[in-house]
Amino acid sequence: MDASLDERIYQEEPVIAGVKVRPYSNRVKLKLQRIIRWVDIDEADRNEEILFAFLYLLAAPIERVALNTLNKNLYLIDKDAFLEGITDADLKAGADWFVTVTGLEKETSVEVIQKPSSGSSGNSGESAPPN
Repeated sequence: MDASLDERIYQEEPVIAGVKVRPYSNRVKLKLQRIIRWVDIDEADRNEEILFAFLYLLAAPIERVALNTLNKNLYLIDKDAFLEGITDADLKAGADWFVTVTGLEKETSVEVIQKPSSGSSGNSGESAPPN
């Protein structure tokens, strides 16, 4: 039986490289986007680099992440050093977690569509909701 959306949203983060990973957040997404802009790689290797950056941002010691995501060269060196200590099981757990959190993000996204006006004047007698 598949877990409900609510159960999947609040499931516990995995342990990778011996530590429970930090939550996936907007800050992580912004740093991930910065890193992807830094890295000049072809499309075939892009997904792998996104996964590696994701793992680094969530599982590497926060002090290293805070310092090394401010500088492209420091990031690349420290990311590679961090990844050398990750087992295949950690890599698989990280990849599974990435798929889970990005999938949940898509499932929980809500698009707000403006209600169409029903008259040529744009005023159908309804007032806008209060703020």
